[in-house]
Amino acid sequence: MVTHKMIIIKGGNILEIDVNNPVVKLCGEGIQAELAGRTTEAIELCTRAWEMRKDDYDACIAAHYMARYQENAEDTLKWNMRALEHAAAVDKRVLGFYASLYLNVGKSNEDLGNLPEARHYYELASAKLDMVPDGEYKETLKSGIKTALERVGE
Repeated sequence: MVTHKMIIIKGGNILEIDVNNPVVKLCGEGIQAELAGRTTEAIELCTRAWEMRKDDYDACIAAHYMARYQENAEDTLKWNMRALEHAAAVDKRVLGFYASLYLNVGKSNEDLGNLPEARHYYELASAKLDMVPDGEYKETLKSGIKTALERVGE
């Protein structure tokens, strides 16, 4: 059986995304709606993605995007933690996600004033950078982690 995949090349990074995965499709459409200024539509699309998740991979992806649309720091942290918890139950397909997931959890903790916890997650993000393919995305993460550690005090 052939699985149809789309290869996204961004800043030298290559990610394989199953274009037939409805959760991935909806989250992608949500980001496009957000970029076009249609935040309400973006939230609806990502909510539908969360509601139709079938496994931990789907849940990790959908929760990661749901975190973007929360109205307060507590709920953002809950969704970021949810994404991380589901990632832990997935195979190697999510290894390249960990630096970003940890960075987001760290930022959520920082926003809540939990600086030691934020620092912990920023350090975890830094330790996972080697799992991210070289390129612009990795450099963006590296810069974000460095700045975050400076904000909370290394």
